[in-house]
Amino acid sequence: MSIVLDTVQPITKAGRAERTYLVFVRLVSVLCLVATIGYWAGLSGISDFFGVAALGSSNTSVSAMNVSLAALFPVAMLGLWLRARWGVAIWVGILVVQILAHGGAPSIFEAKPSLIVTNLGLLAALALICGYMIYSRYIVAEAMTR
Repeated sequence: MSIVLDTVQPITKAGRAERTYLVFVRLVSVLCLVATIGYWAGLSGISDFFGVAALGSSNTSVSAMNVSLAALFPVAMLGLWLRARWGVAIWVGILVVQILAHGGAPSIFEAKPSLIVTNLGLLAALALICGYMIYSRYIVAEAMTR
């Protein structure tokens, strides 16, 4: 028994944009896994991978933020891997919290300019990819109405 394809669907701009988004969120999901391991290793005192201090060795605000991020990163990782909207929302929330904490309150949290620039770059990449998806869907919809 063989399967015969009647027509071969060409790769449209919308399909290319969707694949770009898929690759992006899967890569970010892997980065979230690395961040999760780094945060938990720092909190447990095994390693100082991300500059995360062990529990009890820093002030309460820093410890609370680090524990919250260590708990939220795996949730965001799962949501991003599954391409769920809540995964993107949690991940964007994590980035915003890190930017505000390390950029807005350097007296409480350690100033980390490289982390801020990286997070802003990831947010810009997400915005560009989402814009590309919207544009490509618009182009495909325009082509179908002709």
